[in-house]
Amino acid sequence: MRVDMTVPERFVLPELLEDEGEIQLCPRPLALPPRRSSQKPQDSFEAALNAKIKGLRDENDKLKQEMYTLRDKQRSNHGRLEILREQGGYQRQVLREQTREIAEVSA
Repeated sequence: MRVDMTVPERFVLPELLEDEGEIQLCPRPLALPPRRSSQKPQDSFEAALNAKIKGLRDENDKLKQEMYTLRDKQRSNHGRLEILREQGGYQRQVLREQTREIAEVSA
């Protein structure tokens, strides 16, 4: 004799209810206590994903820092370029004046 003891996923064994002298079998829903996130077990796949996410975040932070460093260097170089342009303009002006003086003396 074979007895099938399958239990549906969402229900546990029925509980007895007495209603006006009658006994009724009513399935009650399976109630699991809620899991806290700190108690959540991690499988190896989840742990690998979390490690990969942490690695990507670290790499992102490193690249951002490098970007900020390069941007600061670019701004500094731009300031130096402006100074050199001003100096070059001044030197050209001095050369023009010297050339004029030489031309006036030669003439």
